[in-house]
Amino acid sequence: MQPVTGGYHKTPTPMRAPAAAKVAAPKPSAEVTPLKPADAAPKRTTARKAKPAASVAPVSAKGAPVSAPAPTPTPLYADLGDLAAVAALADTVIGSHGDLDTLIHNAGALSAERTENADGIESTVAAQVLGPFLLTARLLPTLRSNGPARVLTMSSGGMYSAGLTVNRLQMSGPGSADPYRGAEQYARAKRAQVTLTEIWAEKFADSGVRFHSLHPGWADTPGVEEALPTFRKIVGPLLRSPAEGADTLVWLTADDTVVVENGLFWHDRAPRAIHRLPQTRRSDTPERRADLWDWCVAQTGVDPEA
Repeated sequence: MQPVTGGYHKTPTPMRAPAAAKVAAPKPSAEVTPLKPADAAPKRTTARKAKPAASVAPVSAKGAPVSAPAPTPTPLYADLGDLAAVAALADTVIGSHGDLDTLIHNAGALSAERTENADGIESTVAAQVLGPFLLTARLLPTLRSNGPARVLTMSSGGMYSAGLTVNRLQMSGPGSADPYRGAEQYARAKRAQVTLTEIWAEKFADSGVRFHSLHPGWADTPGVEEALPTFRKIVGPLLRSPAEGADTLVWLTADDTVVVENGLFWHDRAPRAIHRLPQTRRSDTPERRADLWDWCVAQTGVDPEA
């Protein structure tokens, strides 16, 4: 099993999602850790080998069990909002982890102020939509060669309030017709993540790679405390621990029954509907889905179907 973990990013008030748990592996693992600028707390995207190791437990000459050595993480650094850095990260992973079969996108942040990456893309969209799209596209051939494989995306129930949009995916600055609001921008990006997961599953249904997204539930993390203090104060007793929030992600990573399904949105180890409101359901048209995919291809310069 070969874990690869990565993340990002440079946002003023990030919302943290719990890091994915690792499963011990017989080979040295690799871990991609995020850049950690002074004004940001990192988030992680993880790729991990999900196949079980051999079922024969090692024993000594006298028949006593022998503990397997713990894997040694190898950190790699990348800013998922920087598409050039994501491309370089993909090259490194391809060169050093040819047996990769699980990719987990766990990067996320809810920023109070609007910022852009070097390409002029709003930072939430750059790091949570385009960065994962590019990394998935670049690593897809490796994943396909090691199938059954899986790509898992940590989204959020916050996306339930946002419709699918491409023209308004990136919110604008103060005084515009669509001024930036951190929670709304986050919700639009998370809606795009879930929609793209379904599109990946449809386009690559016969690839041997399975695509799923999930909602961790509301967890009591430092990111929630910093970005949503009023929300945390009101619902504090109902918030989950980070470990509880990570449970479904760890299960999707380790349970091989998941590869039977494809393109689902999960919460508490069960598939959930991606719409709860009529207006968001009406926004989810085939034309907008096609526009979203085409926009990601144009912005990243990579066409996974080519």
